[in-house]
Amino acid sequence: MDELRHISEVYTGILAESIKNLDQLMVVINSFKTQMTDGQRMELIGRIAQKIDGNYNDLKQFNNQNILLSFSRSHSAQDTQSLKNLYGIH
Repeated sequence: MDELRHISEVYTGILAESIKNLDQLMVVINSFKTQMTDGQRMELIGRIAQKIDGNYNDLKQFNNQNILLSFSRSHSAQDTQSLKNLYGIH
């Protein structure tokens, strides 16, 4: 149960950060709420894009760690094949 709680907390944290970054992006692209030059707007969009890329990379890394953990726990060739099918690994 602790392991599932940890997994849930990590996914929830990544999702919360992603939502926060998307909210910031919406404020930046909505010219009625924020007064700034096009250069400032593009710079801010670039910084937000880097954060979103970081969220995505964190998600991929965490998923890969969980996949490796699943494989390390498989006890038979049938378990391993089932995991490969589940994760689309051929």
